[in-house]
Amino acid sequence: MNVLARLREKLRLIRYYSANRSSSDAERAVVAGLIGALLLAVPVAGILDVTLSREVDPIEITGRLFVDGDELVRATVEDTSVLGRAWGGAAKFAIKAEVHGWGWPRSSGTDIRAIQAEVMLQGAALPRLVTKAEPDDPMRIAIERALVQHGHDDIASAWAGQDSRRRHLPSWGVNSAIAWLALMIVLITMLRIGTALGRIISGSVAQRRRARRDAGLCEGCGYDLEGSVYADRCPECGMLLA
Repeated sequence: MNVLARLREKLRLIRYYSANRSSSDAERAVVAGLIGALLLAVPVAGILDVTLSREVDPIEITGRLFVDGDELVRATVEDTSVLGRAWGGAAKFAIKAEVHGWGWPRSSGTDIRAIQAEVMLQGAALPRLVTKAEPDDPMRIAIERALVQHGHDDIASAWAGQDSRRRHLPSWGVNSAIAWLALMIVLITMLRIGTALGRIISGSVAQRRRARRDAGLCEGCGYDLEGSVYADRCPECGMLLA
């Protein structure tokens, strides 16, 4: 019980001295800036994630199409010779994707916005676009399987019209920390400037009132109080006279 009593007494003394401790304007500005930045950092980082988007390096994946011994269309992203005869001749494919990053200053996520798929058949002058090929198209199925097998499942998902967004939580945490630091600096600077301006304004107002009082005028409106020596209020504005 004695330990608890001493602990309560120490807490009471801490609260007492904390309540009676006079903090300066600079300390109050720092505390207000820290709290304000902490409350605004996450929403600001979220807004930047949604509004700021930029194109990063585009992706291009090439490979070959062939038919195996079971007459099934296969694809590989390695541009090397494979066993089997070429499907419709020596067929090559190319997948081009536009990758966009969102967030500031680091990309906290990526999103594939556009996909272009081409297949070049032997003897063809121009590549055949298969971007909008039917989902059951043998070439499309083979290319999508090859993409997934080689770790390009996000491109395969984007081609299939699925959500291809990927969030990078460490980068988002870094963006939130940078936003908190920037907001803290801005808020503290603005509060310090506001405090300084308030002191200047209050000092000029006090100086003007002092000059009016020394001249025998009302401190509020500047009315001449020469004939109002025994009045307790200014006859012009009603201000209480000292």
